Amino acid sequence: MLGSGAEGSVYHVTRGGQDWALKINIQPLKPLEREIMETYKHPNLIAYHSTKPEILMELGVPLLSYITNYPYSLKHVCLEVLSGLEYLHAKGVDHNDLHIHNLVVVKGVVKICDFGRVRKRCIYSTVKRDIEYFGYLLYNILFHQGRDGGSAGARVQHMRFSQNQPWERMMVEMGKGEFVELYRGCCNVDHRKLLSAGELVKVVGRM
Repeated sequence: MLGSGAEGSVYHVTRGGQDWALKINIQPLKPLEREIMETYKHPNLIAYHSTKPEILMELGVPLLSYITNYPYSLKHVCLEVLSGLEYLHAKGVDHNDLHIHNLVVVKGVVKICDFGRVRKRCIYSTVKRDIEYFGYLLYNILFHQGRDGGSAGARVQHMRFSQNQPWERMMVEMGKGEFVELYRGCCNVDHRKLLSAGELVKVVGRM
C-alpha cells in the first residue's frame, strides 16, 4: 500500500509490464471527479491511465517523502503547485483539499492528485480556500519540513503566525525573506486581499 485516506487507498501495481498507482475508492466516483480524471490534462495534475474498471494513475513519490529524502527547490514546488491550481481555477473548479499528502512527484514534476472533494467555483464568493490551503502548505514546508501534515493544531499555529504583525521580519531573520511576498499573497484574514493562483505564479517568477 502506498497510502490511504478518507476517500480510499492507493497501491503499487504492474499492468502490461508498467508500474502504476491503483486507487481503490470507498465511494463511487463523483461526476466532477470522473470528469477531471478523464478529461483534464495539465503537467501539474496527476495523469490517469484509466478509470474503468480500475483507477490507474501515474506512479509518483509522495511530496513529503521527496522533500525529506532528496534535494529540492521550494520555489520550484510552489511554482508547479500554483500552476496546477491556476489550471483548475481556469476550468471553474476548486480542489478544496490541497495539502502535502495530496501532492506527488513524478520524474521531478510536482503534481496535484486526489480530486474526491473538488467543487465548482462560485464566482460570487470571496473565499479562496485553495489559496488559503496553499498558504498553509508553504508555511508547513518552510518551518516544519512538511511534517505537520494537515492537523488542526498546525493550522491554528499557521494562522496565529500569519496574523502576527512582525511575521515578515521573523521570516527575514530566519533566512526565508525571499518568500515574504508570496506568503503575504496567500495569507490574509481578509479574503478579498488574497491573490489568485495566476497572480501568485507571477510572484514566484519574480523571486
